[in-house]
Amino acid sequence: MRYASLILIWFVLLGSWKAINQAGAISELVHVGIQEDLKRALTEIIVETLPNAGEIQFERLWTEPISDNQVKATFTYSYVESDEGRGKTRVKLEGYTVLTRDYNSKESIDVWSFDDLNFQNNQIIFDEGITIRADEL
Repeated sequence: MRYASLILIWFVLLGSWKAINQAGAISELVHVGIQEDLKRALTEIIVETLPNAGEIQFERLWTEPISDNQVKATFTYSYVESDEGRGKTRVKLEGYTVLTRDYNSKESIDVWSFDDLNFQNNQIIFDEGITIRADEL
């Protein structure tokens, strides 16, 4: 019985090792390419929609496979908005998007597309604090 237990444990360990180390349907190079293109696309969107925005920083950007044809990209980025009345303000946004592999593309490389950006949290950090007065009426 002792040998049977050892053989069973060995098969479980071997199976889990193979499951962990098997190559995924989406390679690491594809994830890196998606992250770089998504960073570029988000930067272009920010520059087009907010002409006063500058100093764009991506604090976190990672991708994870959902299925063989879908990848979830989660990101956190910030930018500085300049306003004459308030000075500089850093706006920080967190969000995600789901990218789907486009099989209809005629290009020789994988093409991924996303239809919407979902934002979960945003934060505004003022360079100079805003004064609030509690005057009696």
